[in-house]
Amino acid sequence: MSLVSVRHRRVYLPLLRGRYVATNATNQPIVDMLKQNQVEEERKKDKNQFKARAFGLAVRIIEQVPFPIRNAKEVSQIEGIGPGITRRISEFLGEKDAVSKEARDRKALEAYARAELQQVHGIGLVRAKALVAAGCMSIADLPNPKYLQTLRPIERFGLKYHTHMQAGVQRHEVESIASAIRAALPPQFEVLLAGSYRRGAPVSSEVEVLLVHPQHTHVPLPPPHAHWRAPRSSITGRRRVPFAESTSGGMPAGKSIMLDAVVPALQAKGLLGDAFTQGYRKWQGMAKIAGTDDYRRLDISFVPVKSKGAGLIALTGDLEFNRHLRLKASKMELHLNEYGLWKWISTPRVDEDTGEATTHREPGAIDEISENPSAASDVSGELEGNRGVLEGNRSEPEGERSEPEGDRDEVEASPEPTTTKRRKRAKPSVSVDLEAGFWRLIRAETEEAIMRELDMEYVEPTKRNFAYVEKPPGWAKGRGRKKAGVVQAVVPD
Repeated sequence: MSLVSVRHRRVYLPLLRGRYVATNATNQPIVDMLKQNQVEEERKKDKNQFKARAFGLAVRIIEQVPFPIRNAKEVSQIEGIGPGITRRISEFLGEKDAVSKEARDRKALEAYARAELQQVHGIGLVRAKALVAAGCMSIADLPNPKYLQTLRPIERFGLKYHTHMQAGVQRHEVESIASAIRAALPPQFEVLLAGSYRRGAPVSSEVEVLLVHPQHTHVPLPPPHAHWRAPRSSITGRRRVPFAESTSGGMPAGKSIMLDAVVPALQAKGLLGDAFTQGYRKWQGMAKIAGTDDYRRLDISFVPVKSKGAGLIALTGDLEFNRHLRLKASKMELHLNEYGLWKWISTPRVDEDTGEATTHREPGAIDEISENPSAASDVSGELEGNRGVLEGNRSEPEGERSEPEGDRDEVEASPEPTTTKRRKRAKPSVSVDLEAGFWRLIRAETEEAIMRELDMEYVEPTKRNFAYVEKPPGWAKGRGRKKAGVVQAVVPD
């Protein structure tokens, strides 16, 4: 027990019982402050009588303290003075660690403003902090030219469609948009729904469409280092966007089925609104619901026909389920991405004449499944002949096709054969730096085949969530053993 507490028990309680007369005015400023707080509390319409009594008790106690109070610690342990009164005394004395009520209120207001601004698509925490620091305290303030001119294109897009995005997408709206896409494209296109809709959610944040065409067969390889790189966490680190890529790489301009055939056909039907990113394999933007003025977020991923199963896994989710799958593949020395399940075949080799370490590819090794250069023009012609929607259509210049900055370094490109040069006459040696090899595609066509290769049973889309990963079939709460007659399925992210 502290000295102050001892003094209080032995001296202050008798004082309060009326055995002594209060004549000490050493701490009169603190007493006056507490009295003022008591008066303010008693004048409130919804006054708290217990709080008012606490102020009165504190006043009588402080009046009897025979020494000057220099900090709140000296009264914090006195019976009858709670943490609220102690904080007020601390603020009144102007201690370094004290935060004024005005400052606390201001911080709370700024925190609320940052949270509200981050509801706009494209505005993250850093951007929200900058806007709040500039004086923007709500979404309603963003149209102000002072703040609007500072917004990036993706942020302006989010502001324009904020109300539509906040509404969510009902299941019947998802099905309506998918039906409109099927009607606008030739029957050769297979339109599949993924995302939270496929997982059975009643409301989704977006419409996730997977598009397959028999002429789209281009399957890019993972980067060479992917076989020893650990999967990225979905909690820490930027979320990877499946099938996102820069339009400046991969395939030549004017040869994209997505950009030169699919998108123009959907635009001609009035289905698509503004886009915030578009590439050879992915289009992201807003889609209009037929017969209304409402728009909903739409993601279209153009998946190689051979990668249909891997694409469905990647686009169905959820994030934790997919990460669990990738971790399981990594432990089996495999690599899982949206294009398939891969195995890295190491074939280090050193040229005896030049001393150079080069990649050796075995006969029959998969390098890249290339798309027919005339595929886009064939599909475009088919659309033009059937519906006349591509008449006069020309692909946009590369510079006019935009992508969000955050996706550029997430794209998996088709790498060139690895070559690490060594000085001539140097003694050849094999190391990690000189390791060469090639990717072999193990499974990609169906979800069942991929999961079977990962030594697990097929998991229905409605069960692909973090809870199922943590508690697979047979998990008995509190007992740590399987339930009788139930086969346990190990489910990766």
